[in-house]
Amino acid sequence: MLLASYAVAYFAPATGQWLRGVSLNGGVTGSLSLSRVLLAALLALAGMGIDWTKLRESLEHPATLFTALAVKLIAPAVVVFLIAAALKGGPQPETAQLLLGLALIAAMPAAGSSPAWTQAAGGDVAVSVGLLVGSTVLGPLCGSLWLDGFAAAAGGDQLPDRLRVAVSGLSFLAWVIVPTAVGMALRHYLGTKVIARWKPYLRLAGAALLLLLIYVFASEAISRAMQRSAPSELASAVSLAALLCCSGFLFGWLTGRLSHSGHSSRVACVYGVGMHNNGIALLVADAVLPSDSAAFAPIIAYALVQHLLAGAVDALLAWRRG
Repeated sequence: MLLASYAVAYFAPATGQWLRGVSLNGGVTGSLSLSRVLLAALLALAGMGIDWTKLRESLEHPATLFTALAVKLIAPAVVVFLIAAALKGGPQPETAQLLLGLALIAAMPAAGSSPAWTQAAGGDVAVSVGLLVGSTVLGPLCGSLWLDGFAAAAGGDQLPDRLRVAVSGLSFLAWVIVPTAVGMALRHYLGTKVIARWKPYLRLAGAALLLLLIYVFASEAISRAMQRSAPSELASAVSLAALLCCSGFLFGWLTGRLSHSGHSSRVACVYGVGMHNNGIALLVADAVLPSDSAAFAPIIAYALVQHLLAGAVDALLAWRRG
């Protein structure tokens, strides 16, 4: 379905571009855009999937949890810096924007879907939830310390300040922490039995929102790249996203191995470290970047790459168990 979203964005981008420009407050610049509201709704649905009892259980494995969290916060940034060093001297405007998009992904917390992938693969959901919550609280704060260089290279003097506010200021609180907290509060209010009964519908709604948002943002990114006659830009975005994603899964596996944790905790480390929250990355980019920025391309590509790789890891683990 992700592949279908990209295909529709390529062949029929007009509706996605229109939705991308819809404002809910009368077209005021800097505005309450429909895409941002949908992203907040996606985070609220993810918050409804966070089980606080599992978070408490994750603290029963402090060595594994905090080691994996440290790797989650540091390793992706190191990978992006190494990629930037390797690409130094390339075509500057597009390359700088692609690297900014990659850096935004690296600064984002674990994906809201990582506990579901962990559970499907027989992993420790408690450790996965601990990584999700810990990286959501700490990830953007750490990212704001090193994103400035990429922002300055991609957009001049004002962008670093706007980006810093978007990832660690009131904007992040309003559009990321609050929707997630609302979802968690709804889960507590409704109770686990109601949530369990609604779980298939919540997952369906989350998947539908994700696919719609991928279509909306991909419509703009693909159209702009094709107008610039730059299909190589899209290929570079996919390649960079794949490189970051593969290295993240590898770091997760190494973390589990080196921490001498059990199989279930290692699985949680693989998915928790390897998967990043595309929704938050898109929300931050939507707040500070122009709609034609090439930075959106690697963020959109990462959604496809990480789920394909997550499925491949799940299949490999199932084959080994069989």
